[in-house]
Amino acid sequence: MAQSLAVPGPVVKLDQPLPCGCQVAREPDGRLRLWYCRTHAAAFHMLDALRASLDALDQVIRHPGNLDALGRAQAAAREAIHKTKPPASGT
Repeated sequence: MAQSLAVPGPVVKLDQPLPCGCQVAREPDGRLRLWYCRTHAAAFHMLDALRASLDALDQVIRHPGNLDALGRAQAAAREAIHKTKPPASGT
């Protein structure tokens, strides 16, 4: 049903951040690791929240009186949104 979406991005240079802040760096063992910027790291949490919301909507439609799934979806969405907020500055 769902297909992978591959979109070409910028040319990656080792140890230089991409415009978004993601960066590819070499690990001590020689392997390359992708370090996600705050936005891309949060995208995974947002996808989880969307999946939980879809499951909750399906359950509410099938069982209108049971709102447990709706509460779980709301909690997942709030957690994902919280993780996207930048850290508070200590000014």
